[in-house]
Amino acid sequence: MIPLSFKFLIAPFVDSYYFTKFGKRKTYVCLSTISIGLITILYSYKVKEYLEDLNILYVTIIPFLSCFLLTFLDVSSDGWSLKLVDKEYLGYARSMKLIG
Repeated sequence: MIPLSFKFLIAPFVDSYYFTKFGKRKTYVCLSTISIGLITILYSYKVKEYLEDLNILYVTIIPFLSCFLLTFLDVSSDGWSLKLVDKEYLGYARSMKLIG
């Protein structure tokens, strides 16, 4: 929950630094999704070893990193949904994101 508490610090970073070919939001949506997928796949092969060896560093850092990347994904997808929705339906943007 700690990275989710700092969304207000991540949002300006998402708006400032991005690849111009991808765009502001799509850069972080694509990179976060790919990174989380790769981390999950790689972690699935090693998690049994980490738990047997009681390697607390990897057992805590890797899920924290995944949560941090999910925060980037959440901030960028919120901004993207606000940009895609018409002004008259702007109040429903968050609900549409959760449903869709």
